[in-house]
Amino acid sequence: MNALIASLESQLSQVSSQTSGAASQGANAGEISRIKAQLQSAQSALSSAAQSSDDSQVTQIAAQLESAQGTLAQLMLANGMTTGLVSTTA
Repeated sequence: MNALIASLESQLSQVSSQTSGAASQGANAGEISRIKAQLQSAQSALSSAAQSSDDSQVTQIAAQLESAQGTLAQLMLANGMTTGLVSTTA
């Protein structure tokens, strides 16, 4: 489970960076704020899950992160940006 948590932390960092980049390039501020809120919530939940070793919570966080990535990718593409995001699922 520690490997999964580390992977999610890495993905959170990547999406956070992409979100900041999209914001600086003029993407919809309301959408950016919503994505940032999702990421902050996921980060808090991930910290909690790491301390409690709650597998189900980690699974929920992974789904939340995937949703944020999808929203960000759609927003970036709608604004003519490239995402640089790589799918982690086949």
